Amino acid sequence: MLSKMLFFFMILPVMLFSEVTSLPSVFEEANMIKIYNDGQEIVMTEEKLDEFSKLFMEAVKDARQMPAFGVAIHKLTVEEMKSGIWVKFVYNNEMQASGMPFDELVIALQPNMYGFNVIRGFRGKYNGRCFYLDLDGTLDNVYNYVVDVIDGKVDSSKKEDVKAKENTPNEELTQDATEETFEPGNQVKEDKAQEIIDSVEENEIVETSNELENTSIKNENSDKNENFVIEEKPLEEISKEEGKLEDFMVEQVSQFE
Repeated sequence: MLSKMLFFFMILPVMLFSEVTSLPSVFEEANMIKIYNDGQEIVMTEEKLDEFSKLFMEAVKDARQMPAFGVAIHKLTVEEMKSGIWVKFVYNNEMQASGMPFDELVIALQPNMYGFNVIRGFRGKYNGRCFYLDLDGTLDNVYNYVVDVIDGKVDSSKKEDVKAKENTPNEELTQDATEETFEPGNQVKEDKAQEIIDSVEENEIVETSNELENTSIKNENSDKNENFVIEEKPLEEISKEEGKLEDFMVEQVSQFE
């Protein structure tokens, strides 16, 4: 009975102080975030770290700090961190929460986590009592994102390259498109050439048709002119004919006399 009362008075100040100090807000003050997979640090771009921080803060924003019964032992903690995914929040200055100092906060990231221990690192050692956060949901979104980064499914540099290619013409793409357009036997060139040939042939047909029509009109006019040409005779023949006509008229007149 006495031991229970002592335990109650030991954790009561922690419970009261935890209501004043918000551990989730302390995560936002970290100067650096490091993520490890099986003891090896994952190299992440600033964009990826920002996305991780956003997902993590979204998951813990309504978390409740509870009394933690876990106690860290440095040697065992270092050994545990060689396996699985671990996240380390690093601070340039000494921090405190619930009266406990730290300059690092370390958590083991696992699926289906509805709550987790937060191990305190202080002056290069992981010793002493831990924090504990109880979540409304889980850290699944955070865990899945880190796994995707590890598997190479998240590559911000490729996304940026895609956006740059969409917004800015790429010289290689432009060159490829040019070569494709003017390459011998290319369908685009064949279609364009066929279009030009068809246009030339059509113009030639129209011009030929006009020439034939003009020629026909000239021939018709020529025929008509030939039909109406007055036959020209020498003057001597005309004079003889006129003389004959005159003699005929004289002869006819003389008969009536």
